[in-house]
Amino acid sequence: NRNLSLVREPSHENGYHIDRDPLWQHQSLAKPFNAMAWYQCDHLGTPMELTDQRGEIACSATYQAWGLAKEKRTDSAIRENIRNPLRFQGQYFDTETGLHYNR
Repeated sequence: NRNLSLVREPSHENGYHIDRDPLWQHQSLAKPFNAMAWYQCDHLGTPMELTDQRGEIACSATYQAWGLAKEKRTDSAIRENIRNPLRFQGQYFDTETGLHYNR
């Protein structure tokens, strides 16, 4: 004659959420952006144009052999601060220092 006792299943409905934690004092540093642009790349993956939300070319670039970019930006791209920091495949251009970083 054995007695069986039922064990209650745990409820996970009110689980831990970091935003409800009183010790979590994080202030988001994310800044909203006003415009989006899409890259149009060549067969090597080099960004040639940026297209804005209206489907118009916002920025375009031609590159010399060692990566120097001649950029053209439209007035709307300047106004909406649309920039292209990407250069040849794996390169990032830092506007503050004028240096290219390779990954």
